[in-house]
Amino acid sequence: MSNIITREDKDCHQILERSYHYDDLIFKNVIEELKKAPKIKIIPKPNSKMGFLSFKDKEIFTFTQVKGVYTVILDCKNNEANIYNGQSNSDNGGINNRIARCVKQAQGEQRNDERHSGGQYLYDRFGPSKYWPDNLYVRFITLNRIKELCKDISFQKYSNPFFVELLGEEDSNEIITIDDMTDASVLDFFEKLSFDIMEPVANKNNTNQGKYSKIFLTHLKSINEVPRVDYV
Repeated sequence: MSNIITREDKDCHQILERSYHYDDLIFKNVIEELKKAPKIKIIPKPNSKMGFLSFKDKEIFTFTQVKGVYTVILDCKNNEANIYNGQSNSDNGGINNRIARCVKQAQGEQRNDERHSGGQYLYDRFGPSKYWPDNLYVRFITLNRIKELCKDISFQKYSNPFFVELLGEEDSNEIITIDDMTDASVLDFFEKLSFDIMEPVANKNNTNQGKYSKIFLTHLKSINEVPRVDYV
């Protein structure tokens, strides 16, 4: 879900997209770190505050930073399948709220104004209480960590010849860093990049729809190896 709202958000997002052609290895390292981040086990618990409990290394785990990019994973007989990737920020309640939405939708208990396509995929495939509640995980990379990985990249703020003429060559060559960019632009860019690289099966706005590679097909194969549950 895009969080791009302001003109500054849009401008910063365009700078990141333009720079991706030159710094793709650093940007891809962010997604590689997301893919290798610790697996947090998610267990539905309807009567708890958030509707689920999270565990890391068999101990209760609490997400302390709300902003970042996350991926919902289903363990399919020891093969991981990426179900859904998203971003969490203070405006949407953070990572806890996003996971709660996913779990709630997977149980078929969402309100009319609540939507999470990852949860809906799990519900459609397995029903409200079979298989996925025992095999659901999340990986998460914080916004702070993303910025740390990209801290040495210098971005040219203006590249359009219009600005060279308007501002003069010296001013139009202004250099900025990722710390100068809006949080919304950074999260949106890396969320979409994670779609391209990880190809989760349930994202409606997956930029690779119709152009899926063996990664996406591998996810589907892993999911299909789990017996479909007749829950009706």
